[in-house]
Amino acid sequence: MQILNHNYLKTTFLLQSSPFWILCKALKEFVNETGNLPVRGSIPDMTADSKRFIELQNCYHEKALEDVQNISEKLHAILASIGKKSNFIEDDEIRLFCKNAAFLRVIRCKSLEEEYKNLPECLDGLIDEPESDVNFYVLLRAVDKFYSSFDRYPGEADEDVEADCEKLQVCVTDMFKEWGIQCGIKDDYIKEICRYGACELHPVASLIGGAAAHEVIKLITHQYVPFHDCYIFNAMTGSSVTLSF
Repeated sequence: MQILNHNYLKTTFLLQSSPFWILCKALKEFVNETGNLPVRGSIPDMTADSKRFIELQNCYHEKALEDVQNISEKLHAILASIGKKSNFIEDDEIRLFCKNAAFLRVIRCKSLEEEYKNLPECLDGLIDEPESDVNFYVLLRAVDKFYSSFDRYPGEADEDVEADCEKLQVCVTDMFKEWGIQCGIKDDYIKEICRYGACELHPVASLIGGAAAHEVIKLITHQYVPFHDCYIFNAMTGSSVTLSF
């Protein structure tokens, strides 16, 4: 049996990686060496006379160029170690990466199976924040439970709304017992879910569709931070919340 050492595995990973992860490797070495992220090279507007502002701006710009040069040298050494040409990653891409290094985020979203196994910690806050939009996450899960039991959605097809409210409340109560959480949800929320009867309002559908399209663009262009796991939109208040599992 062949035993692969740690360095071999790291080299194999880099060979199969996109330019982004190779840049991240160079950035990691830079941070380990300096203890800081590379300077962006620009400063926000501030109260200062023109002379001092320009001098300060030049200092930041020069330090940014120095940091880019440092990371470029580390990057070229990494590229050489994995047999790639030095121009495998263009200088413009290196500068852009360094400029935005402070905004990098690692997001590891969960599958639906993992979501159902790992509840968000914010559910415990329902006791302290009864008006929280997290209530609707619980209600949507309860609606799924309702559908599994009755093969229809609460309030759907002119069913007895009051009776469905009681059934949905039982679903919510059972879920809280399963999760070991001592709290409840207001009757008004239960009634609202049953009243709308699984309909799809055009304005809400448009907003959610636009949000989904926006997330796809983020993933395709590798720009901006996508939603982490679950996004809940409350059309009654115009508010929203994201939940991580």
